[in-house]
Amino acid sequence: MIGPGTLGDFAGLVAGACVAVYVARDVQRRRRPKHSPLDATPSQRVGYHPIRVKQVYQRARTGTKAIVVWQETGQRQDTWFEGTWPRQGTRLYVRGKVGYGPHNHNPSVLYLYPGDIIDP
Repeated sequence: MIGPGTLGDFAGLVAGACVAVYVARDVQRRRRPKHSPLDATPSQRVGYHPIRVKQVYQRARTGTKAIVVWQETGQRQDTWFEGTWPRQGTRLYVRGKVGYGPHNHNPSVLYLYPGDIIDP
């Protein structure tokens, strides 16, 4: 049986949860850098190269498979973004390692980890 204060307690719990979600989303918004990686100073970009995500062809729980275009050469390259989920058209500065892609037998897949990307 529901007591007189039970419904009020439940409403208070729901209201508290809503406030917690709102505060968490506001904190996330504030933590986002306000500048694009394309605005990074040259000293922040040393060793990084500009790319554009041309096509995202698979999203997974652990990362993203995509085709990127190197802005300096126009070359396309198969890329694995570990722990990152960029959108098509995103421009980034990256540094990474090239290795074998076992799923498509490609010997020159670019592997990028979160520390290899200057995030927008």
